[in-house]
Amino acid sequence: MRVQDLIIDNYKKIVKALCKENNVPLVMIKNGSSLGEYIGICKYDSQNNVRKPRKCSSIVLREFPAEVSEDEVKAFMTMISGK
Repeated sequence: MRVQDLIIDNYKKIVKALCKENNVPLVMIKNGSSLGEYIGICKYDSQNNVRKPRKCSSIVLREFPAEVSEDEVKAFMTMISGK
């Protein structure tokens, strides 16, 4: 087992425990690049295409902005869960 694997496993355990302790829903994603793109931590070219995607392993979303519709929230949840 590599050290990186141990770090990742321990990180996952900590995140899961914190979510459980604070009654926060936990949504697991398969692709960190798509999450990074969705939250806007990537660079875009002049045609607004993603040029430099950045991975993101976790985020805490306390609430959606008021201007986000319920349909947009559902689409986001579907997108990040990969269903």
